Amino acid sequence: MKYKDIKEYYKYYNEDAPTPYPLETLDNYIQRKRIDWILSCCKDNELILDIGCLSPFMEIQKNAIGVEISLPRIKKIKSYFSNIEIINGLGEHLPFRDKIFEKIILAEILEHVLDPDVLMEEVVRVLKGNGQIIVTVPKHEENNIEHLRSYSNYMLRILFYKFNLAFEISEDNNFLYVICIKEV
Repeated sequence: MKYKDIKEYYKYYNEDAPTPYPLETLDNYIQRKRIDWILSCCKDNELILDIGCLSPFMEIQKNAIGVEISLPRIKKIKSYFSNIEIINGLGEHLPFRDKIFEKIILAEILEHVLDPDVLMEEVVRVLKGNGQIIVTVPKHEENNIEHLRSYSNYMLRILFYKFNLAFEISEDNNFLYVICIKEV
């Protein structure tokens, strides 16, 4: 990590991080494939929490609420999509009651979180029984200065076992794709 401490890292994401763009501007095949996979996991009538605000996803999904750390990113997303509900905050401290969401999206989030166990504890808390957590992470990367950690298939299995989640992991050359289920 190129940052001297976690405050500097979060400052980057609050001030300097790249902002997302509408779906029609995504010509990158890899990003488009990932977003299409996430959309294929979601139904129109589900209440969905998107931690990290994958704006092309939120553009399409009507029942989504976003949680985003960066105020500039929130402003940018809202300049494209004024009808989207986004809350400024962290996934590690969700301002929602227990068992409210049917689906939670963690698209390229785990590698940016200081303590993934704290994040997963909160995610599981606000997820309804039989709800799903949709996760994408870049495949194991070495020396990516924007990520606090990298994940392999094995590392994800360890994380999800801790929270008694049933899960299925698939992968391509670039990403690991996970569907977790909070079984009751």
